[in-house]
Amino acid sequence: MKLAFAQQPNFISRRQALLCAAGLATTLGPRCPAPALAVQGPLTEPFPPRQDLDELYDAEVDQAIRGGLTFLMSRQNPDGTFQSTDQGRWVGVCALVGLAFLSRGVRSGVGEAGDSLRRIGKYVLSQVQASGFLS
Repeated sequence: MKLAFAQQPNFISRRQALLCAAGLATTLGPRCPAPALAVQGPLTEPFPPRQDLDELYDAEVDQAIRGGLTFLMSRQNPDGTFQSTDQGRWVGVCALVGLAFLSRGVRSGVGEAGDSLRRIGKYVLSQVQASGFLS
């Protein structure tokens, strides 16, 4: 069953997905999955307001999320880690921040937020051990 799944044409590995997210995939081309949310608005604003608001996700929630992501960007070091006593260099923390950017529709290398996402991806990939573990 697992072998049949791996042979599907749209299947990519976790490593390939990370490379796509970091904008470093050169051999996958169109097989890199598209972001769930398209970036809207001018690229000068790192996190433009969303237009698809409803009773659960209103403008106040959107503003809080945008503020949190902007704060995370302001705390990022040039190497992709974050300013913190210990946890800012943890691979899991950096990966979670990258996932938060991806969930907002940030595309690697597109705009200020995309550059931040690319630095996160490069840092996470630089921490891969020979065994394949991230730590």
